[in-house]
Parts: sequence; C-alpha cells; structure tokens
Amino acid sequence: MLGSDSFYKGLVYDAVRLRITPLTPLTVDIFGGWYASPWSDGTEGGLAGGYATWNISDGTGLEFYGFRDSGSTERHDGAHRNSFGLRATAKLGSASIEIEPVWQTGRLFNGDDANESIRAWGGHADIMIDTDLGGIGNHFFAGVAYGSGSRDAALGVSGRKEFLNQATDSSLTGDMNVVGDLSGLDVGDYHASGLQVYTLGWGVDLTGELSLTATGRYFLANYVPDGFSRRIGLETDFTLTYAVSDALSIIAGYDRFFTGRFFSDASGSNGDIHYGYLMFQFDLSHTKPKQARGR
Repeated sequence: MLGSDSFYKGLVYDAVRLRITPLTPLTVDIFGGWYASPWSDGTEGGLAGGYATWNISDGTGLEFYGFRDSGSTERHDGAHRNSFGLRATAKLGSASIEIEPVWQTGRLFNGDDANESIRAWGGHADIMIDTDLGGIGNHFFAGVAYGSGSRDAALGVSGRKEFLNQATDSSLTGDMNVVGDLSGLDVGDYHASGLQVYTLGWGVDLTGELSLTATGRYFLANYVPDGFSRRIGLETDFTLTYAVSDALSIIAGYDRFFTGRFFSDASGSNGDIHYGYLMFQFDLSHTKPKQARGR
C-alpha cells in the first residue's frame, strides 16, 4: 500500500515523518503530507497516518498501519479513503513468506456529494525460495494478489467497493503499467472491476555479476460488463542485470503483454503490447566513518 510511484513519476508526496522506538524491537512511524505537483499527475489532497513495525527476528516481523488519503484529481469536501493493513513476513530456512491483507473505508463522491460509504478489501500473499542448483544460485517465487470490485463499478454506477492503491509503483501489477492497480482496468469505454493477479517467476545468478529474471503475471477481472470476458491477459517480464560495481548496475528489460479476450471485447483489437528499456542504476552516496575521540 505504501509506495512512491518512483519508477515512472518520481516521488509523489511531500511529507514529514516522526519515528519513535518505545521498545527495542518496536518502531512507530507517524507521518503527514500532501501530494506534490507535477509528479502526482493531477492528484491533490493530503495523506496522513502511521505504522508500527515489530521485528521478531531476522526476516520475520509484523507491521500494522493505517492512513487517511484525501487525494483526488477532483477535490470534494468529505471525500476520503481510509486504509488499514497488516503485513506479516517470515523466513523459514531458504523460504521467505509475506502476507498482507488490507481493508478500506471512507466516503466517495458520487456526482452529488460525498455520501457513498467505501467498503473494499484486498491484499496479497507471496513466497520466495532461494536455492543452489549445480553451484548456481536460483530464486523461485510465486504469489497471488486480489482487489475487490463490484458489478456496479463495471457498469459505471459506483466504485465504492473497489480496492484502490493509486499512489504506488507496486510490483504486484507488473513492470509495464498496463494494469495500474488492483481496482480494475479501463479499455476504451469499458471497465473491468477488481482484479486477481497470479504470479510465477524464476531468477538465476549466471555469474557473480550477471543475473537473469523471468516473471509471468496472469490477470483476471472479478466483474465485467455483460457479455465480456473476464480474461485480461498475461504479462511476461524478462530482466538482465549486470553489476559493474557495488555502486553501478546496468539493467536491460523486455516485457510483453499478451492481451486477453477482454481487450478484443472492449476495443475490437487483440494486439499484444511490447515494452523494452535500458536502465543505469547508481549510488552516489558516500559515508565517512566518524573517528572516536581519544580520552
């Protein structure tokens, strides 16, 4: 739920944060801010809330969070969305597991006033396994994500039951941004409401500096207009990463979205979507150790 949409648009929030550590394993963060133009893509409003992190052991912990989001491209008094979530992570040998359910309440503007009650939920569950096969590091991962929707939303009546995570660059919906979030998808004049995402992937360390990752994500809608298919499509992502040094990596990617029947039902076209990129990722930070004063 908490993200910055940094890959495509940079940071979307200007905010301040206060961190408190009342106990050794417990950290509490309280934050408040507002959407920052132009990176917020026309969204205006505020965001405030907090989250608590309890570190049980290395790789195992619990996070509880809640925040109020009044951001919208069309501001209306009283309209807001509250999100309450739990993220649990556990490390069991070579396997890592993450589960995150989220519930949403609030008020939604319906064209007259903010009088519709939001009742939505979503979340995801993921597992990753690291293992050596023939002396080569391999990484296997799988996951499922869900965002609620409704038939009313698919017909353009009301989106109050749609689960919305509008301001994150979540990996749950892939690299291409064909599907922006778990609330649904618009193709032409038609809307698919609520999504199910099934992910399966594999990564391999070809050398100490070179790694390859292949990921497939299948998208299925919960609700669509009458006579439309629920099959959104399959996104395949291939990424090759070369670590030149600890501070510089070169990343090359090729992605293809195999459109499902919903695209042809909504637009009359079943053409696939291709996406490629070359990215340089570098770290310019420098830390100089502080020498202890002699006594």
